[in-house]
Amino acid sequence: MCIENILHAYLGHRPFFLEGHYAERLKNVLDKMLFSDAPFWTPQIAENHLRLMQAIVGHLAVSPIPVINVESLTREWGVVEAKVYDLIEVMTRICLIHVIKRKGAASKLHLRGSKLFFYDPFL
Repeated sequence: MCIENILHAYLGHRPFFLEGHYAERLKNVLDKMLFSDAPFWTPQIAENHLRLMQAIVGHLAVSPIPVINVESLTREWGVVEAKVYDLIEVMTRICLIHVIKRKGAASKLHLRGSKLFFYDPFL
């Protein structure tokens, strides 16, 4: 694929690419998804939950291996395991992340061995 096609595809997803301040504008898009779209999908969401989702996004952005440790998140953020899974489900519903479950994963409440990717590869 030539660079013109890549730029065209890229600009189609994020038309503000050439307008400057791309990282800041992209962060604003992510914040809108988390703080405006996510509460629509879950009836009880607290500021702590929104910050936890931001932390998951931040982890995935810099992690060479796209996994998260749910037990560690429950201890660190003081939330129950079911809430972490609920928030991950919300993040998939707003098309922020995509969960690739390992073969044979029986339950949606089980991420061991699963990979988490950004839904939009340009993120």
